[in-house]
Amino acid sequence: MEGGSEQSLYGLWAVQAALSVAGPYANFNAVQYDTFLFLIDREAFAETGGPFFAFQPSSYGPHDLEVFDFAGELASAGRALIGLARYGWSA
Repeated sequence: MEGGSEQSLYGLWAVQAALSVAGPYANFNAVQYDTFLFLIDREAFAETGGPFFAFQPSSYGPHDLEVFDFAGELASAGRALIGLARYGWSA
């Protein structure tokens, strides 16, 4: 994900806003989170100024490790909680 420019910062804000539509108690596993961001990145690119991620096909659907860096940034800013779920990671 490219950061720093005003457009990319607005885009990241727009992606965060789209994630918030899921509600304050939304719980995503890693595959759901990857897929949700893929849909935002590809279907709402006109609104977000994206795409921001470089998704590649994988066995479980589109995947880009940078979406997890983005989750970490949201968590560091106090805008997301990341924890270990029964079968791995959740946000």
